[in-house]
Amino acid sequence: MAQARFSEGLPGFTPEHLDRARELVARIAEGRQQIARIEADIIAATRELATIADAVSSGALGSDGPEYARRSMTAEVAAATRVHPHTARAQMDEAERIMGDFPEAFDALSEGRISLAHARVVADAGGGLDPSARASLDSCAIPFAETRTPGDLRRITKKQAADLASDSPSERHEIARAERRVALTELDDGMSELHVVAPTFEARTIYDRLTRLSRFVKTDRRRARSAFIREHGMEPEEHVGPDRIAAVEGNALAASDRRTMDQLRADILSDILLTSAPTGHRLHASGPDASLDNVQAQVQVTIPAAQIVDPDSNAPSWLDEGALISSHTARRVAAHAAGWDRLFVRPETGEVVSVDRYRPSSEQKRVLRARDMTCRFPGCTTPARRSDIDHSHDYARGGRTDVENLSALCETHHMVKHAAGWTLVQLGGGVLEWLSPLGYTYRDEPASRAFFRQTHGLHGARHERTTHDSERRRVAREARREAQRASERRDESCAREDESRNDRVARFTQPPPDVDTGPR
Repeated sequence: MAQARFSEGLPGFTPEHLDRARELVARIAEGRQQIARIEADIIAATRELATIADAVSSGALGSDGPEYARRSMTAEVAAATRVHPHTARAQMDEAERIMGDFPEAFDALSEGRISLAHARVVADAGGGLDPSARASLDSCAIPFAETRTPGDLRRITKKQAADLASDSPSERHEIARAERRVALTELDDGMSELHVVAPTFEARTIYDRLTRLSRFVKTDRRRARSAFIREHGMEPEEHVGPDRIAAVEGNALAASDRRTMDQLRADILSDILLTSAPTGHRLHASGPDASLDNVQAQVQVTIPAAQIVDPDSNAPSWLDEGALISSHTARRVAAHAAGWDRLFVRPETGEVVSVDRYRPSSEQKRVLRARDMTCRFPGCTTPARRSDIDHSHDYARGGRTDVENLSALCETHHMVKHAAGWTLVQLGGGVLEWLSPLGYTYRDEPASRAFFRQTHGLHGARHERTTHDSERRRVAREARREAQRASERRDESCAREDESRNDRVARFTQPPPDVDTGPR
């Protein structure tokens, strides 16, 4: 039975409602395109302003001439647009970066095919690449930018940049890992925000474990609430008042717990950190075996075969949501995994073809989770492992249970498909076509196509990392580490000098001790 390719519409919507809604959606889309074109025009004008400043100051005496000219121009922009001068200077730098280093992204912005947010994602991902690799990224990223959200594009361009970078993922990870830290920001009303910068794998597993523990608490509280209502015939809030909490018996307190998932994650994190013995010191070295032994969170890791076979391989590994992780961590996870899923892919397209591990139903689930990576509604980032496996063409209407008729949908978008008038059609190879109640069509390709697809350089060949630069990179790393150690030594020396000075000041400013001279 053929799958219907048209939405049945939203219940209760009259033809007049639908026509007006279509007009409004088209107006919004056209407005966004006009905004993109205007943003491109502003970028072009800003870059030309920087060029004029450089030209005017080229004959100025002294090394500060060009800087003063730019400051003058950014001050003009700041005054004319009512922004801070620092903001105007950042906009000038961004304009030069996007228009000068990423011309294809700028052209797409000028034509309204992508937004400024997309162009910024491409520029941010390629900022650390050499000119040749940057040009390759500019070319490879635009087709994805035209069909995906900035968030989706950010994950894809990070992976593409890792493929094209001259430094290996391991080298960049070690440099970035040195910046791990915990920072505290004071907020209003007696609140503070704790910022943790840590390796992606550990950070994701921490968050996933907090989520799993929070769900356990939510389930426990929901059961307590149902039991309380059955026993007392009333809501817990009616029974428990602020002045009666101490006198409450049974499970009333648990039943009245209505904390959100965010609140539970924060409370559980505080509970674990404040009541558990510290073991985080074992993470001081890059990738120690012990740090991963007791990880109980569920995170799917995709590791290219080259990464397993050759420890020195530069192939990046990633989590199911697209975040890149260090190669050492990936190999440790693989070593402790109960089993591996071997994926067969087409490198030229990134398409996942099959998995060869379990019974057909299990294989289908594993193929879909590897292929889809996230919920397949455009822009949704819920991991496929936390999503439902849904028949695109309903099984009750003759749809088959095979990979070409299945996709991962989170609970929300599963309901959107079944109850909100949206229709999903499989085009083959994991490509989906969403038909909206207003008659619009949205095409969605699985994220795995971007991650498994080879990223090519300017001449069609895969970008190769040059080995003759390895010594230069090693020297640069050592110089950075030595500078960091020197800074730490200076800080320690200053601290010791401060303590010594404070001791000397204290000796001269303390009152003389009381002396008992006895009876007179």
